[in-house]
Amino acid sequence: MNDVTLPTQVLDSLHDLIQTYRFTMRSEMHTHDPRLTRNTVRCLLFVGHQPLCTHKALMEHLHADKAQVARILMEMEANEWIERIPHPEDKRSRTLKLSPQGEQLFSNMRATRARIGLHMLQDCPETEQAHLLALLQQMRTNLQAVAPAGDAPCGAGACGGASEKSLCQS
Repeated sequence: MNDVTLPTQVLDSLHDLIQTYRFTMRSEMHTHDPRLTRNTVRCLLFVGHQPLCTHKALMEHLHADKAQVARILMEMEANEWIERIPHPEDKRSRTLKLSPQGEQLFSNMRATRARIGLHMLQDCPETEQAHLLALLQQMRTNLQAVAPAGDAPCGAGACGGASEKSLCQS
């Protein structure tokens, strides 16, 4: 007897959708530059949406330690995707901004995400898309209510929620 409940079926379907989306995005990003990794994509999107962000803000967004972020940033600088510039208010600190090559990758990512999003939702009326968005937001709110304090995963408002700013898991 199959005892799979509807909530389990919904979550399994959501998981499959996320995995398919991640695979599709990863494949598309590699057509733009094969050196792109999950973390460099996340960094590029964050810095693109948060120009002149700090290393600390990036660490919080990635939920990564200082050494891991430093390695990612060194790789991104070596690939000429980002630049570190003096902080406008604290000259002892530096901020991050996209280089011209990083801007191009960021633009490509946004266009790719838009194209994939349109393809994913092509047969869904706008009213159903709005309903789906409301349901997903409600699910996130419900899950946050039972999450341990201090554990704000990506999508919990720490990095933009379900908007374009949140390609945290691609």
